Amino acid sequence: MAPQASLSLAQVQGLVLDNDQQLSSYQLRQQGLRAQQQSQGYWSAPRLGVGMLNVPLDSFSLSQEPMTQMQVTLSQALPRGNSVHLQQQKSAQQASAQGESLALRRAELRRDSALLWLDIARATEAETLVQRHEAHFRQLRSVVLSRYGNATNTRAQDLLRLDLELERLSERLLTLKQTRLEARARLNEWLPVDVQQLPLQLADAPEVFSLNPQDFTAHIEQHPAILLRQTLEQAADTAVALAREDEAPQWQLNAAYGYRGDDMNGDDRADFVSLGVSVDLPWAIQGGTRHATKAKILEREALAAEREQILRHLLSQADSISQRSQLQRQRLDFYDQRLLPQLEQQRQAVQTSYANDDSDFTEVIRAEMDELNGNIERLNVLRDWHQSQVWLGFYLAADLKEISHE
Repeated sequence: MAPQASLSLAQVQGLVLDNDQQLSSYQLRQQGLRAQQQSQGYWSAPRLGVGMLNVPLDSFSLSQEPMTQMQVTLSQALPRGNSVHLQQQKSAQQASAQGESLALRRAELRRDSALLWLDIARATEAETLVQRHEAHFRQLRSVVLSRYGNATNTRAQDLLRLDLELERLSERLLTLKQTRLEARARLNEWLPVDVQQLPLQLADAPEVFSLNPQDFTAHIEQHPAILLRQTLEQAADTAVALAREDEAPQWQLNAAYGYRGDDMNGDDRADFVSLGVSVDLPWAIQGGTRHATKAKILEREALAAEREQILRHLLSQADSISQRSQLQRQRLDFYDQRLLPQLEQQRQAVQTSYANDDSDFTEVIRAEMDELNGNIERLNVLRDWHQSQVWLGFYLAADLKEISHE
């Protein structure tokens, strides 16, 4: 990887996908099943046998008895019904299921890396906000010290309260740093060692969906988890067909050549050729094969029920998160248009009043902290809104578009 100063979200997600070992395991399993599919296109190998028949025990002579012969046998079992094609079809379906598992894992990795990215961005921005207000407090402390060099007990209490708030801000910074470092450590699990210490371009933001809720079902039906269950159902259907093929007879072709030596007088003896066919009798164990077929049918029905439950779960989650996202968007508008401007005006008014000795110092601190808490809460809502978009994109397997950075 070429040297660079920082990592974008798209680069991080690309690295995550490139370095996840589970994706490699799905690909290897898929390749193995494709190879197995090819191998199942062949009949079973013919069987060759060689033996000596009817050798007399009194002399062990090969020419004493006319029945003595050396025999070479060849047999070939034919596939049972349409089992060869069905076995290949089942392996192909299992390989497709590995492909769907791979697609699901890729979607999960993109989702999880974006969620961690947002946690890191939120903690980093919150640290910046706290540091900004910490600087305000330190400037305020200098003003208080300069104005009240000979402070009364009341002014001394103001300084003590201010120092206490500074300590609380320091502790808050440590908590945010811990959150940021823990999220980065979890993200680094998927990143190569040579880029784990690079800074992130946190101005990037995940994409958001642009879907009408009425279209949720159509998109969720294309979700890798649903496609995976559908493929497993198809493989189960094939397994049922294979189980039913076990009720069909299996034929075997047999051929033998018997070589006889000369008789006691040196005259030639005719050799023997034998041809035959054999067949098993599956109806003799009909109860067992029927139970095996029933088991495969029940397994297929269980997969169908599981797919239906997953579909309902995805629809429910998508609908819930969609509604949550709308409320989060409304909350962001409320913070931007009403609450934060009012908190800023309150802080400025209280500081002006305090400068004119018309306000208590406690009100100054409270106004400063109210503005800080309001900004951090707005940051939390923004992070939650972006994470809702990430989850919606995951649940809906949606076509996504870029968002404007906030």
